[in-house]
Amino acid sequence: MGINDDQSSWRAENLSSNAFKAIPAVEQRMAQLAQQYLALQTEPNAADHCDQERAASSSSIRQINASALATQLGKHWQVIGDYLCPEKTFVYGYTSLSSKLRDHHLTLDELTDFEAVMTNLPKIKTALNELDSFESMVLHEQLYSEIRLNVDQLKTLIEHKLTPKNSDFYSMIFRLPIEQQKLLLVEQQYNLANTNALGFSLITQVFEKALRNPKTSKRMVDELIPYLLSQGVPLTSSDKDIDPLWFKLHSLNNHEDPNAELASNALASLIDHTPINDTHIDAMYKIKNKHQALYQRLVDQFPKLHFDEPNALIEIKCTPE
Repeated sequence: MGINDDQSSWRAENLSSNAFKAIPAVEQRMAQLAQQYLALQTEPNAADHCDQERAASSSSIRQINASALATQLGKHWQVIGDYLCPEKTFVYGYTSLSSKLRDHHLTLDELTDFEAVMTNLPKIKTALNELDSFESMVLHEQLYSEIRLNVDQLKTLIEHKLTPKNSDFYSMIFRLPIEQQKLLLVEQQYNLANTNALGFSLITQVFEKALRNPKTSKRMVDELIPYLLSQGVPLTSSDKDIDPLWFKLHSLNNHEDPNAELASNALASLIDHTPINDTHIDAMYKIKNKHQALYQRLVDQFPKLHFDEPNALIEIKCTPE
């Protein structure tokens, strides 16, 4: 490859397609990043990046600092602000957790499978007693979200009291077949608090974990969400929990493929159980501004999501001026 004689353009000669292939290690890392950052799996849409291609919205933008949301808009907005502008980040939790594990001669790098967890069971249980709720969430996330456990292994961990006692339990089972997920959730329903350190109820956990496996997420969400709601699982447990419908709309706008098929059963069930408020209206019009076709599909399939346009869309600022 080199520059033309007139220096006007580059040219490639006598090259096969193999010359442009990444080495296996790079391809593996790219695949890992694509799973971690879901937006990398979505083809860019020029209309999403060119203002002149978007339909103009009559809504203005109202900027509000996260710390002022409760007084200016209400507690239900403060929950969203706390989620978008967390006081504790995952990096903080990971660093703090790693330090406490080292005190017990443990590292997360060595706890990579079921056998390693069981071998270090006494140390892990001792360390767990010293962790706060946020650190415990990070530990369970690191231990179980990447390990594929079968039902027998899960029941062994439950027996040894090495599983979350809240909605984080779902991080252990979301890779199992749906019927096995249902059975375990029914068995453990009276042992689990319906929230976690982030304010994620079990319903929200299902939506969040579905983001990690887009290929199977629609079927899983479409079957599991209506089932859980039919069994009386509440959307939230307190006014400090994130509203699942807002979370789903926010995810559709920011983390999911806007052209993918909608999980219609899950959305219909969720909408029927959710008291609509201004956070949902705000989320829908943000979708309209960014993904017009997705917005149209949503309002066509779910007329309850068709609202009058608000005077202003809320832009939450995480840091004060």
